[in-house]
Amino acid sequence: FYKQYDPPPPHFAVSTGSFAATAQALSWRCVSHAGSLHLLPSLGLVLVSSTSTHTHSRRYMLMGTNQGADEGGWIFMLSPDLAQPAWSPPVLLDLGEFISGTGNGTITKTNANFTGRFVLLDDHTDPQLWWEDADRTVKRPVGSCEPCPGIGACGSNMTLVPAAELDRLETLPEFSCGAVGLYNTTGYSSFLYPTLVDPDSPSDNFDEVGATAQLFLVASACANALSTPGGVVGCGVVDPDGLVVRDLVRAPITFA
Repeated sequence: FYKQYDPPPPHFAVSTGSFAATAQALSWRCVSHAGSLHLLPSLGLVLVSSTSTHTHSRRYMLMGTNQGADEGGWIFMLSPDLAQPAWSPPVLLDLGEFISGTGNGTITKTNANFTGRFVLLDDHTDPQLWWEDADRTVKRPVGSCEPCPGIGACGSNMTLVPAAELDRLETLPEFSCGAVGLYNTTGYSSFLYPTLVDPDSPSDNFDEVGATAQLFLVASACANALSTPGGVVGCGVVDPDGLVVRDLVRAPITFA
């Protein structure tokens, strides 16, 4: 579902060659428990209309990812004909540092000390390892013996406890470096699923684009800090509460 939030993020403006754009985040946030959010396929065909000035008159546009990957950014190509298409060289959309195919997420280590302990059932009937908070009120499942760099969870670092102790603890989503306050995260880990829409399109399907349009992207938030098998802490789109956090962002486009 979409949830409105305030205030909206600031604007960002760039201009390069015959292409100009202003990027801003929309005030909608998509929060879901699972699955992916797809707006339209990553490759679409739109007609660039001649109804206004400063437009690529009566040409077809192919809009999508650069070399098939969002990490490479987003491109468009033009052709005067579809029966015998002669596509122009791809034009890479430069939206500045805020909207980048590789994301702008940041992870910062805090000064907090690790608290709590790792526990396992004392009768060994369940191999699941758990983190138990210092107040012994909640628990989180742990997926490895080093769930954060430099923090061991197995062997002498774990405590055997009776089933009654585990059963009385509230179960929270999986343990992560962000969930226990060891790292802070900001920004977005990726921008995906480019969709070009002209709100003033005369077509019911919004498939005609004039001099201005909106490039919509799904921004996956850097909502959690996760430890990878190589011991590097990376961004996770699932926050410590177990919610998948994605924003819908737009870059208003002007074709010169």
